[in-house]
Amino acid sequence: MNLKCNILITIAICFVFQPLFSQVFFENKAFQLGINVTGNSSSVLGGISFYDYDQDGWDDITLASKSNFPVRFFKNNSGTFIEQTFNMTITGHSKQVLWVDYDNDGDNDLFVTRVDAANKLYQNDGNFVFTDVTSAAGFPLLTVLKTYGAAFGDYDNDGYLDVFLSNKDDDLLIPNQLYHNNGDGTFTDVTVAAGISPVGHLSFCAVFFDYDKDGFQDIYISNDRFVNTNILYHNNGDGTFTDTSIASGTNIAANAMSTTIDDFNDDGWLDIYITNTSEGNYLLKNNGNGTFTDVALTSGTSFNSMGWGANFFDADNDADMDLYVSSMVENPNIGLLTTAFYECQTNYNYVIPSDAGFVNDTFASFSNAIGDVDNDGYTDFFVCNRAPANHSLWKNAGGTNNWLK
Repeated sequence: MNLKCNILITIAICFVFQPLFSQVFFENKAFQLGINVTGNSSSVLGGISFYDYDQDGWDDITLASKSNFPVRFFKNNSGTFIEQTFNMTITGHSKQVLWVDYDNDGDNDLFVTRVDAANKLYQNDGNFVFTDVTSAAGFPLLTVLKTYGAAFGDYDNDGYLDVFLSNKDDDLLIPNQLYHNNGDGTFTDVTVAAGISPVGHLSFCAVFFDYDKDGFQDIYISNDRFVNTNILYHNNGDGTFTDTSIASGTNIAANAMSTTIDDFNDDGWLDIYITNTSEGNYLLKNNGNGTFTDVALTSGTSFNSMGWGANFFDADNDADMDLYVSSMVENPNIGLLTTAFYECQTNYNYVIPSDAGFVNDTFASFSNAIGDVDNDGYTDFFVCNRAPANHSLWKNAGGTNNWLK
């Protein structure tokens, strides 16, 4: 199975007795590193990919965009960025840009979700000449699905990546969709046959992950508005799914904006972090028995602002997961957090350090993504901000802890 994953593994290796401690500090280096891009004025911005799309060992950046502006590509040239173009002009209000090897030929293809036009799938010929195969692959070419998110995962373990589309239709007329990868370059809509709900849920995004460690990828969906509770689908292993939201305790009612999966407490079970409005974010701890418990308040990660994108990552290579959360709030004087960098402390409690470099991080932001700009082994991250602010590239100052990539 040729699944393209760009995974940064940080392993602390100690040969002498010394604490794994490193001062965390970030600086916004977007302009200095070659990315001088102003955010769109849209109240809901598009997404970002921080991924080595040309497989040269350096993480590149791909930006979704608002209507009438194209998707933009920034190649990482040994630590600085140069904008480049390909033989495809992708306009429309794009929401998510995903590099994925859907045909298992060893190179990265591009899938783009759009809310005002049809989604797009571009096949890479291996030399970065792209062909629009949207229709040929089985995706509707003329239908506007209002797709905010796409998640790729191999739910039937056949070695080919399938895709789940999160469609956010305010009229609740367009359901989410599950497409099975047939392995011949085509996909089949198996939504109903797989047991996925045939009605709309105002879904922002979804993620494949194996929450019960049975070897099959399950699906978790974040839905907007409190009347649309989040959904956890358990993979039955036979191509069908069962809604276990209530039984698992994951059926939270929130203005859910994003879903982040990680094992924040190192117990071997994947947990779920969901951003929300000022009522508070959720950190659903996996209990290892098919149920989850919200520990956002006790862990210090409830945020209580207008949360959007979030990412877990080990900022200081001390072998625990820190957290960054974006917010659409840009005025810190109203009593809500603009953004938050949470540093993991003893017993997996989180604090917002005052000296990590984010004192001026007061832009209204939506999406963020992690990568390693200069291959120094310390995670950096990119944040999409709303106009008139430019986007931010937060460069990690690094430290002395060991790492393995």
